[in-house]
Amino acid sequence: MNRLLLGYAMPASGAAPALYAGLLPYDDVEGGRARILGRMAAFAETLFQLAERLARPQTLPHWADCLRDLIERLFIPRKKSWPPCRRRATP
Repeated sequence: MNRLLLGYAMPASGAAPALYAGLLPYDDVEGGRARILGRMAAFAETLFQLAERLARPQTLPHWADCLRDLIERLFIPRKKSWPPCRRRATP
């Protein structure tokens, strides 16, 4: 994911991409792909935050709060956050 984010952040120069901080940027991230990359990065960040929070010892009420937060953040859709799913027409 770091290569994808770096490729989006670095300007396209037309030349072969150079290493940046030891990473080779993936240079084909633009348009709709950039939007998907942003969603994927946000999802990964949410998972990392939740994993850190769930790794700590907690009281039972705090566990309940953590699990409720996990369900709200990962399973309950927010209004206008995702386009509706459409079924493909079968040929």
